[in-house]
Amino acid sequence: MAFNHLKKLNELERLPKQEQSIQSGSKAGLGSRQRTQQMLSQGQDKITDMKISMDDASYGVKKVFARNTIRPEENSMSPWMELFSTEEERITKEAKDKLDEDYDPLKLTEDLYGKKGVQEGKPVEQSYFDTALIEGGLRGNSRKAGDVSPEIQQTVVNKIIEVGSQQGMTDYEIAYALSIARYESGFNPDAAAKTSSASGIGQFIDETGAKYGITNENRWDLDIQVQALVDHTIDNFETARKKGYGNEYVYALHHDGPGLGSGGLAKGKKNVMPYVPRYLKAIKNYRGES
Repeated sequence: MAFNHLKKLNELERLPKQEQSIQSGSKAGLGSRQRTQQMLSQGQDKITDMKISMDDASYGVKKVFARNTIRPEENSMSPWMELFSTEEERITKEAKDKLDEDYDPLKLTEDLYGKKGVQEGKPVEQSYFDTALIEGGLRGNSRKAGDVSPEIQQTVVNKIIEVGSQQGMTDYEIAYALSIARYESGFNPDAAAKTSSASGIGQFIDETGAKYGITNENRWDLDIQVQALVDHTIDNFETARKKGYGNEYVYALHHDGPGLGSGGLAKGKKNVMPYVPRYLKAIKNYRGES
């Protein structure tokens, strides 16, 4: 009977921790995850009333072991502690599985798929365009922008939303990052430019990419690319605010760097800014806020 009480106590004590994890994690999929959050929070009101009786039961178990064994109390309890640990792991796994089950990814509409295209001419020496595709993981079909399946594009989009949410970006800032990735790479993790060393979903050249942890070893790792894009976009929003620039300069800073002398402003106004409200609307619908 005491063991059952302790088992129940462990389950109840984990409920607020699981709920806290949900609240502090990704905002992506918020609408679907609220159902799980509500389920996990149902037992919280019972914890205060039951904890005293559970503690008493636990203390009773310890007294029985201490009275009926010649081993030290902490050693005599170790088999029970192993059972408690196993039970805790089971509860944690069930909570995670439930979250995964309730997770509904954002579905792209036709107008939100990545831009397709490839630059003319032969690749320059520093280009990765002719580099062979690696095997395994989330891959494009070639080094061309947008030459990637719709399923992988949706995965890329949801990763950007998830990481951006975790980093505290607003939905507008996340929509902006999506618009950049759409134009730069067409959401192709294997995209590479012919005219420079730009690569990945954010098309970072070697110098800029190195500042955000991109190396030759991890260049084609989607998680690394997403984190770099999110961090760079956050930095560019901050730079634009400090300098008193409008939001259209965020892409100009991405494309040109701080010098703003390579035509990024005009390209952003034409190819990036019109898509920001479209992705923003999709995100709001996704979160059930429209």
